[in-house]
Amino acid sequence: MGYRASINYSIFGTLPKIVSRSISEDGVVLINLEGNASWESFLKLLNRNKSKATILFLDRDTQSDRSRKITPDKLRQINFDDDFLRNNVILAGKKEFEDLFSDELICRCLNTYWPKNGEDIWMKEEISDLRNSGKFSDRILKKVRTYINNNCGRDARRPGKPELGKRIAEIATNDELACIGEIELLIKKINNIIK
Repeated sequence: MGYRASINYSIFGTLPKIVSRSISEDGVVLINLEGNASWESFLKLLNRNKSKATILFLDRDTQSDRSRKITPDKLRQINFDDDFLRNNVILAGKKEFEDLFSDELICRCLNTYWPKNGEDIWMKEEISDLRNSGKFSDRILKKVRTYINNNCGRDARRPGKPELGKRIAEIATNDELACIGEIELLIKKINNIIK
């Protein structure tokens, strides 16, 4: 299974938590295509040899963001057919993967791993306001880093996308992850391939 972005990998590491078994024992391999300069050649190889066993999990904005490496048009250019695009590509979130998580879950994560000082806590309204424009994940990280810079000193840990994804996965319950439509669809597709 291929996916884009390091935060996605952090969440996918929890798939065994959701499906109650080791996906690697079932032959499922997670491949991060984000920093992979040879992604196109690699996907061509998968298309020739393993297209029925390949699932791509991409941010929804890959449909319209032409600056992205992996878009449906680029997949067509390397001979993935419309059937593959319809059945083996999962587009996540309104724009990006992070959109899938509730304001409550993100607040719980921030309050656990990057708490505010004193009695202050991260509120779901703060998170909800960040969804209105721009990249949601970037806006979350900017808000947290700004708070840390202004209130916590130089030695405080500032999160990046991979750590944010990992921490969301750690704090989320199985039910919270399993009921997200795109993750539920991914699990179903993985199970169908394994059978």
